Amino acid sequence: DSRVGPVVLSKTDLNPGEVASAVASFRILDEDLPGPLNDSVQVNGVDFQSNPAVASAAATVNLIGPWGLNLTVTANQPCATAGDVVTYIYTIENVGDFAISELNLTDSIGGGPIAINATLLPKESIALTANRAVTKTDLPGPLTNSVAVSGFNSMGEMVGSSAEVVLQPC
Repeated sequence: DSRVGPVVLSKTDLNPGEVASAVASFRILDEDLPGPLNDSVQVNGVDFQSNPAVASAAATVNLIGPWGLNLTVTANQPCATAGDVVTYIYTIENVGDFAISELNLTDSIGGGPIAINATLLPKESIALTANRAVTKTDLPGPLTNSVAVSGFNSMGEMVGSSAEVVLQPC
């Protein structure tokens, strides 16, 4: 396979009418965008008379992307002490080609999921805020907030993104 290298077949010897198969997968990377994605395979063998046997195939797939959501999370202050109220700003952007709805946001500090009653069209974004009081039990270590957002694009595919913000103690 041109993308993954050698692939192990289900059989290495074939009688007339028999079939060998294989499955290989690879992750689509940002550098693959905007596509199209090209892949090819070549199978080499030897027939019963020791003659080389070669078969090949190619495929081209149009990519839909970027996939959908980009999430950024910031805090209104660089550090925190007990008693502070930290405001987190969540910016959710539709970087895909399809509308995205049924948005849910979860963060490790506030829990969730929190349903977001909005549909984001391509290139639209929404900013949300949440206030969190810092307690003595949150310290002395850094205060880490891991955030995830997910939704469904108009093709019915689930899309999502995640981000993390870390506040050091003041």
